Amino acid sequence: MLRYPAIGQGLEGVPNWGRIGTLTLPTAASRGPAIENMNLSYDGTGGWIASEANLQFEMLTRAGYTQSKFTETIRPDPVAQRAGLEQVIRSTAAFETQDRLTWPGADFWLQSVHYSPLGQCAFAVFKRPTPSDSYRWRLFHTNTGARRTRARAHVTNGLMLFKAGDLAGGQAETQIAADMDPNYAYGRFYNAALLAALGRTEEAIADLKAAVAADAKLAEKAQETVEFQDLRDDPRFQKAVGLDPKKPSFYQEPK
Repeated sequence: MLRYPAIGQGLEGVPNWGRIGTLTLPTAASRGPAIENMNLSYDGTGGWIASEANLQFEMLTRAGYTQSKFTETIRPDPVAQRAGLEQVIRSTAAFETQDRLTWPGADFWLQSVHYSPLGQCAFAVFKRPTPSDSYRWRLFHTNTGARRTRARAHVTNGLMLFKAGDLAGGQAETQIAADMDPNYAYGRFYNAALLAALGRTEEAIADLKAAVAADAKLAEKAQETVEFQDLRDDPRFQKAVGLDPKKPSFYQEPK
């Protein structure tokens, strides 16, 4: 992880703090905290050697230490008003970890979560916005259903923002759900709907196709969803929902 100074407060492209290395999580039974093994530490003193940092990145990549497949981004924007929704998105409650660890203080906010494809652990990054941003991280065992629970919360937030008139904000939230849990059919479906509302047709059809592949019942729902209205004559939409473009469909207006 690298931290860069604010604009005008340091050399552009040169970090003022960095850690490159690995975190190892003990077995769940031990409930112990992650063990750090940093190959490179930089605190802003002395010269930053980019070639050394790149070498460490390459060594870790070759050793199989790559970023997890599923990433959740937590936007700093306000969460829609619904009981419990902000707690799920902003807090660590849904993880239900049994590990003995201390979360960062209240002045740090949850910025992103990187989930193991196996669903057994997660890596959370916390940020404290200051003139020089500070970060903390935690690697921990998590409830296997936490990723889906949090994805649902992002979809709910997105739909509520959309209904309140914030289409861009709503789609940003459904996109988070689609990215962090691509097998969640409703996350892909509602992201497709809001992408269609934004006029991003190709992306909308791609997500709709994935949603229908995960849950065939969504094909009929798509035909009834107003956000897809402008795509109903598009052969790609018709193919995604299993319609024969040569036959009239029930949603066509009578002539």
